[in-house]
Amino acid sequence: MNYLDVSASAPVVIEMDFTANPIKMLNMAGVSFGWGESPKNIKFEYLAALDGAWTIAKDVKDNLGNTVTAEVRANTLYKMRLTLSEYTKDHKRFRINRIFGTSSMMPGASWVAASGSKMYGNLEFQQGNSLVLKSPDG
Repeated sequence: MNYLDVSASAPVVIEMDFTANPIKMLNMAGVSFGWGESPKNIKFEYLAALDGAWTIAKDVKDNLGNTVTAEVRANTLYKMRLTLSEYTKDHKRFRINRIFGTSSMMPGASWVAASGSKMYGNLEFQQGNSLVLKSPDG
């Protein structure tokens, strides 16, 4: 998703509704932007009760990163909201590459390209499941 000329007074608000299938035990959420195409202001909020108030997980002012993560510690997550505005570069645009999250109770929900790609970070496995590593020479 590409956004052009988004001011602080009229931010982009992305609300994700999981009420039909709430996420259990969410640990973190994040958003990855295009290289050099990040918003200046980023706010993560979540709703852990249908009749509750929004909780701010992270409110970043003067962002400089291409990937921003927030601790979203919710036993049950019903909704999540991202508020994004302004720019880190003079070209006045930002591009969202991916919105992601991890849960301790819903394994297997991570995205990895089936065609192969680089993987960074820590790997966590369920007991009894394994990983098969393939190489061009077998």
